[in-house]
Amino acid sequence: MMRVLFTGLMLCLLTGCSLFPEQTQSSQQTRRVTAEELRLLQPGQWYRVRLHDLKSGSNVSRTEYVGRLQKADDDSLTLAAVSMHGRNESISVLRKVPYLSRLVKNTGVGGQEEPAPKTLSRDQIQQIEPISAAEAAELKQPFERIGVDFDFATGTTAVSNSGASPAK
Repeated sequence: MMRVLFTGLMLCLLTGCSLFPEQTQSSQQTRRVTAEELRLLQPGQWYRVRLHDLKSGSNVSRTEYVGRLQKADDDSLTLAAVSMHGRNESISVLRKVPYLSRLVKNTGVGGQEEPAPKTLSRDQIQQIEPISAAEAAELKQPFERIGVDFDFATGTTAVSNSGASPAK
């Protein structure tokens, strides 16, 4: 009986260790954009600029800007016709627990248009990606993502007021 209890306890401990792996910060290297990369950017070209993640407690904020490059120097770049997209995500250990993980997946997703040109310093920028004007127009569109898909095209038609049968 003691062997069974001990074995069950050990299996529970091992399961707990696999559910909650230790997160190592040293494995995540932050990439820095160089001054040379900023000098090579072409004014008038559309770019997607991703900023470094900001961590606060058990949340991480990811931000990206889509815009047309106005000017760039060694320390910063300025985008015009800018659209900002942000996402706040939970990095809580509860994400690994079944049923509780539903409560902490996303805390927010949003976007907005910036009326004035936006200047970003080189220290903030993680990645710069050139994109086409068509991709920029698509990324600048407002979006809404719903977890469930609905099909409203059921194929039925409306019944007229005269009481006649529906047309097919």
